[in-house]
This record gives sequence, C-alpha cells and structure tokens, in this order.
Amino acid sequence: MKRKSKDCLVIFLKNPKLGNVKTRIAATLGDQKALDIYLELLDTTIINTADEDYETLLFFSENVDDLSQYPYERRIQVSGDLGNKLKSAFDEVLNTMDKCLIIGSDCPYINNEIILEAFQSLQDHDLVLGPTPDGGYYLIGLKQNEKSLFEDISWSTDSVFAQTISEAKNAKLSTYLLPILTDVDHASDWDDYLSWKNNQPSKA
Repeated sequence: MKRKSKDCLVIFLKNPKLGNVKTRIAATLGDQKALDIYLELLDTTIINTADEDYETLLFFSENVDDLSQYPYERRIQVSGDLGNKLKSAFDEVLNTMDKCLIIGSDCPYINNEIILEAFQSLQDHDLVLGPTPDGGYYLIGLKQNEKSLFEDISWSTDSVFAQTISEAKNAKLSTYLLPILTDVDHASDWDDYLSWKNNQPSKA
C-alpha cells in the first residue's frame, strides 16, 4: 500500500461569483468575461498541478459548496489580509504534513514539474518562492512556518517579493527561487497567455 504523502499543495481560490473575481479584467472586459476567465484559469491550474506524489487541498474564500467537480478536500480561508490567510493555512497544514506549498489560481503557466521542483527544493532549503515579474510571487513553500514572512508585508504591491526576501534573510532562512512566471491579472495578461498556449506543441 502506498504511503500517504507528506507533501501538500494548497490552492487558494475565491468562490466564483459574478463581480467577485478578476476585477481588473472585469474593468476592461466586463464581469461575465472576467468570471469565465477566472473559471478557466482555475481549471487549468488544478489540471496542470494534479499529481499522486502529493496531497492537494482547496482553500475557499467563503464556502466549500462550489466547484463540486473537483475531488479534493476543501477548507475555508480565515478572515483578514492575505498574510493572515497564508500564515493560518501553513499552521493548519504543517500540523500534519512535512512540507506545504501554497499557490493561487492566477498562474496558468504553473505545472506539476514546477510543483515537484518546489517540494524537492525544500529538502535542502527552508523557503521556496516563485517570483512574478510584477514584484509578487505565485508560489510560497515552507516545511516550518515562519510568521514574519506574512506580517508587515505591503500586499498587492510591487514590493511583496522583495519584502519577503528581506524577512527571510532576517530570519536566516535559506531560500530557493523557482522560474519567474506571470500571473494573469489584466486583460493583456490573458491575451499573452492565449498566444503562448496556442503556440505550445500538441501533446497528441
């Protein structure tokens, strides 16, 4: 019998409601198109990161009743800012798991090879980060929670990554950096992703 994985991937997601997701895309393309894009990004993320080598948990923003097509265990994000949500999720997961990665559903370029690289890096490092070009990160991983990484961070700004690296250095954490990948936050990011996707070789 296969041993239950001690590596856990957490996917943060918002419950898919009109006007509640991808608001910067909605400002350009409208609420319905923004919701459609959000659902496609989420589906792509879940499909691309599926792997039997680790557990996957879905952390919802409001309730666990939506998106029943996904077979993973569901939990609820705590209230507060992103830092509070991340800190709490790491506490919860690392209570029973050896290593934990947290991603959102905004980066359709992520795949299970990157997830496995991130878990592997935690063998020899304390922290793993996946940087984004806008100064944030698409992935963060730990094997032991470090609360300073989530406090006094200017969330949703271009200094999130730099501040996180600074806190990691202060806490004397060894850090592994994954490839830079782009989140889809604006309509132009979506166009770029579709162009990239259409140029990928067929898997057939």
